[in-house]
Amino acid sequence: MTMIMEWSSVLAIDHGDIDNEHQAMVELLNKLHNALQTRNMVRVSDLLEQFSSAAMEHFAMEEQLMQELGYPHLLRHKAQHDELAERTQNLHYDLIHNNIPFDEGITESLRDWMLDHILGEDRELGLFLLHR
Repeated sequence: MTMIMEWSSVLAIDHGDIDNEHQAMVELLNKLHNALQTRNMVRVSDLLEQFSSAAMEHFAMEEQLMQELGYPHLLRHKAQHDELAERTQNLHYDLIHNNIPFDEGITESLRDWMLDHILGEDRELGLFLLHR
């Protein structure tokens, strides 16, 4: 299995639940990446839905935690979550309707978003949680 993204300690924010869910999302992203190479539209569509569902569940957990703890950057963080939710919905629609190439650009886009988000917003959240 080829990987487009590898989980490592660099991505960990030292919060068990968040790190576990991030790791699961990375695994789904890698499965999606491999499915794209097989050109199996049904499998790709299913994995994109699984990735989207996992992300939405993860975001809900993170947002509830931030709300409960009075995280000062909740709205900014949530806006990024909303951006990925919209991006995955648009990717799925465009893929089904042949509006985008059936290639690794799909997973590259998701990987880039995840890296930026985890290394930016989530790392900041992790520091907040460590100091609580």
